[in-house]
Amino acid sequence: MRLLRIVGLVLVVLGVLGVMGKLDFSRERGQVEIGEFRASFKEKQPIPPWAGVIAIVVGVGLVAAGGKREN
Repeated sequence: MRLLRIVGLVLVVLGVLGVMGKLDFSRERGQVEIGEFRASFKEKQPIPPWAGVIAIVVGVGLVAAGGKREN
């Protein structure tokens, strides 16, 4: 049960950062190859706020499920 709480807390923190716009990911847009010359283009995009909200909801659910004690 402790693992659920830890994973839940990590998801909540990442979700809050995602909603605030502090997280982004790189996406490779294309690659050009001319002879031995090779160039690739990467574009940074922010995590959508709805993904952060989902992470927060799932994280809170995991924390709640991990907090229940078995008798």
